[in-house]
Amino acid sequence: MRVSCLLFLVASLAFVTCEASAAPRQTALRSSAPEPRIVDSTLLQRLTLTDGSVVIGRIISMDSTNIVFDMRDGSMTIRRDAIKAYEELSPERIKYGEFWFTNPNRTRLFFAPTARMLPMNKGYFADYYLFFAVAGWGVTDNFSLGGGMTLLPGVSIGQQIKYVIPKVGFKLDSNVFLAVGALIASIPDDFDEGSDRASAGFLYSMTTLGTDDNSFTAGVGYGFLDGDWAENPAFVIGGEARMSRRTSFVSENWIIGGETESILSGGIRFFGESIAVDLAFWYPTTADDLKFPIPYVDFVYNF
Repeated sequence: MRVSCLLFLVASLAFVTCEASAAPRQTALRSSAPEPRIVDSTLLQRLTLTDGSVVIGRIISMDSTNIVFDMRDGSMTIRRDAIKAYEELSPERIKYGEFWFTNPNRTRLFFAPTARMLPMNKGYFADYYLFFAVAGWGVTDNFSLGGGMTLLPGVSIGQQIKYVIPKVGFKLDSNVFLAVGALIASIPDDFDEGSDRASAGFLYSMTTLGTDDNSFTAGVGYGFLDGDWAENPAFVIGGEARMSRRTSFVSENWIIGGETESILSGGIRFFGESIAVDLAFWYPTTADDLKFPIPYVDFVYNF
């Protein structure tokens, strides 16, 4: 019983921390451009000004001091030194007359990661159920490294669960992604000071198909405890569908163990350009005495 419970906890932590959420490359096609420029009609441009305002349109003329910026409701002249940030956007990011920024949590469902990677030099901090914290960093576009610890009340820092999470992934096609990763965790036997600790972990592979707004993810993983591997894998199937500029519907469903126990989930992701909050419900199909679904909440900040 102790081993099976710890394995389930390890599996959960693996999916919780394996790429909590990535700050994507936003919607910029050329966000690294050092200077604004005149582009053709296939692109739009987004300027963030020093006063905090944001305008979307297209530069129609420019000189060393000013630019003339054309928008849907007219043109305006902007001093070049008033431009704080410059991006070039794909026109499909403008919907119903508004700029739809990229979902900042596109690298995961709820617990489970997707196969999308954290971009190079992008990071995040995430907190799940208040008691599970993790931070991660994109070392390269294909490799990220994260880690964290639990924040269980009444337990000293030395006796909290600690984990390290490497992940490697690749973009195989415009809408096809593949990733493999692991969780390596140190878990105390009874959370008392000086108690023995177990070495545990979880290895997984994930595949994601689709766009930033609508995608399908499937994967498989194996847990281990002190060198002993689980007899059966855990499978996850899920997806995400953009509902509005700031919301998506997310579903994540697990099949665990040799007896095909399943856990179903669904909920709403609320997000801005760098912050996301998930509110959802879980329902274990084998819990006959469970009267109501289990609520789920998390918070993610990208930097």
